[in-house]
Amino acid sequence: MVKISHVKDYKKEKDLHHSHSELEINIFLSGGGIYWVNGTEYPVLAGDVFMLFGNMFHALFIKEQQNIDLIKIIFSLDDISLSGTDHVYEELLKAFYSDSEKINVRIPANSKYSQAITRTAEQMLTDRRSESVCDGEKYLLLYILNTIKNYHLFESRNTNESFNVNVYNRVRNAMDYFDEHYMSNISIDEVAKTEYFSTNRFIDAFKKYTGFTPKKYLIMKRITKASSLLNKNEMSITEIAYHVGFNSTAAFNKAFLGVMGMTPTQYKKQTAVLQ
Repeated sequence: MVKISHVKDYKKEKDLHHSHSELEINIFLSGGGIYWVNGTEYPVLAGDVFMLFGNMFHALFIKEQQNIDLIKIIFSLDDISLSGTDHVYEELLKAFYSDSEKINVRIPANSKYSQAITRTAEQMLTDRRSESVCDGEKYLLLYILNTIKNYHLFESRNTNESFNVNVYNRVRNAMDYFDEHYMSNISIDEVAKTEYFSTNRFIDAFKKYTGFTPKKYLIMKRITKASSLLNKNEMSITEIAYHVGFNSTAAFNKAFLGVMGMTPTQYKKQTAVLQ
């Protein structure tokens, strides 16, 4: 089921850095801050729209003494399944991944695209309140996706049509494997073979469709889980290091510092202040 909500006085994510399998659209109505997505920081302004694919790592940092007012839509592909609409999603993926070096998830405020998306999302909320949810909501969401696609095709000026559905699906299979087995000692070479890639081809394809190398993605997955465990404050840093797949505390500290810009101890202190 499509989840849509108008979140007022938004404070912070439950887990600062996290990912999930569903797709997510955030439409910012007021407030400001920084959206961290796959290692890139984007300024957030009122009117901005952010589109996140499944398994993108993200976190929202809000400016001091300022609250965020947003519309949040979370959904899976099955939620918007309608006869004859599969090409919309495929074309959206192609638009996003036409530039292999950077995935731009932000549609800036005051563009005709962000304004159209905001109006449509508000209509979805109105329909929900009047309990008139039906296939019409799916078409509204598909309209939003198509608007996002058009922005990336026509405004970001990417013309490389190198998106390959088959390769993308094999990369997603590898991502799913990493997501399930990140606590184990994973061989990148073996995962590549499982999905019928040479190691070098696998690394190139994975980076194109995720923004990370497989090794970096695995580290990000482990650090994201570790940050969640640090927030809960139920395990020691050493226990967390081994639990998420590192073979030493030193390796964990080094990786955590590289991703988060601070040590696990510093992160633990910072989140304790925020809670």
